Amino acid sequence: MNASNTAPVSPNDGPIAITGASGYIGSWIVKDCVEQGYTVRACVRDKSNPIKVDHLMALNQSGPGEVSLEEADLFKRGSYDEAFSGCSAVIHAGAAVGYNKETPQEVYDGCFTENDHVLESVKKSMSIRRFVFTSSFAAVGHPRPEGYVFTEQDWCGDNLEGYKGNWSESRIPENRDIAYAMAKANSEKMIYELAETEGTFSAMAILPLHVIGPIMCANHDQGWSWQNCMKQMAQGNPYKKTKGGRMLWNSVDVRDVARAHRLCAETSSGGNGSRYILYGSKKQSTALNPPSSGLARKRSSFTTRRERLSG
Repeated sequence: MNASNTAPVSPNDGPIAITGASGYIGSWIVKDCVEQGYTVRACVRDKSNPIKVDHLMALNQSGPGEVSLEEADLFKRGSYDEAFSGCSAVIHAGAAVGYNKETPQEVYDGCFTENDHVLESVKKSMSIRRFVFTSSFAAVGHPRPEGYVFTEQDWCGDNLEGYKGNWSESRIPENRDIAYAMAKANSEKMIYELAETEGTFSAMAILPLHVIGPIMCANHDQGWSWQNCMKQMAQGNPYKKTKGGRMLWNSVDVRDVARAHRLCAETSSGGNGSRYILYGSKKQSTALNPPSSGLARKRSSFTTRRERLSG
């Protein structure tokens, strides 16, 4: 892999593209990048829909960077070609997560199968040298005994016995959680392998736990999203995603999640295959730099090492 082709980016290196820009996390990534002076190409499915894009265009009023809208659809091959042309980096936050009533199979396809469309456009651009993928802790977590400490070296497909036969591609059409986790993990591995093979860009991933925080538009208050669940509980309503309303909550602020994506594009210490878990700790609200270990370790066929995001 040519180091000059995969170097960190900055606002001086030209525009960056952000997919899923009208979504909850994507919108905050756009805002953070604009505030840092980047020229952002915000990729959305319908740039004429004011409910989903007005809050993005409003960012041009404060700057110092700027944002333009690019129409692109995850399910349409070649639709990102124009948006990615001439960009130095892509932050791929676009995905189908099920809040819009997608089936588990559609979630899997939107989070994995269709990602090859995005990667084809990356290769065509001939200019992109950093690719940041919005993954999830779902790509890490798997059945383990109490007290087990998960790290970036873990994958959701580890310890198959613990799933008691449930971890199988045949379960994708019927289980949204398995579809989502498997799609995120498979996407990461595919992206890292392609970047290694191509040698023209490096790929990294952000893996947050439960993302909550302020919303930038009414459309971000999606039913069954974490931010909507928190709102419902604050209003005295029960949590309905799990049996009995009980689960392990580990929340990270959406603004820290957005910042971490930008730092991935800018870091000089990370490299292809770096993974960064974002989690809440007792000492700080969001562990961008957990005191115990740093955030990223390379995995699979890539050399394991530790790095720390800075900035």
